[in-house]
Amino acid sequence: MMAPSNWQEWVAWAGIVIPLAVLAWTAWKFTADRSEQRKHRRCEHFFSVTDKIAQSEGSLLSRVAALYELRRFPEYSEVIVRMTEAPEIVGGGRAKAVLQQEFRLTQEAMKKDA
Repeated sequence: MMAPSNWQEWVAWAGIVIPLAVLAWTAWKFTADRSEQRKHRRCEHFFSVTDKIAQSEGSLLSRVAALYELRRFPEYSEVIVRMTEAPEIVGGGRAKAVLQQEFRLTQEAMKKDA
């Protein structure tokens, strides 16, 4: 490829390179924005899962499912380990035993990721 030698060739070269550079920057910006949106939605989902676990009036199965869902958030493993160390479980009997077991399993799974 020959380097542009006069102003017309420079204008033609710029007419190709500048739009391509703008297109590349726009694609990068779009991808970066989408990634940030995805992180934000994931963070919101994490907090909704933790809220579900904290609801003592919720069903046992939904709380167990929420604890299991926590394992899908390895980026929060450090805080999940701390959250599951000494959980406050209201009630007793089988429900308490099931929740304690699920807290323990979740903690073990997150310790592997931490």
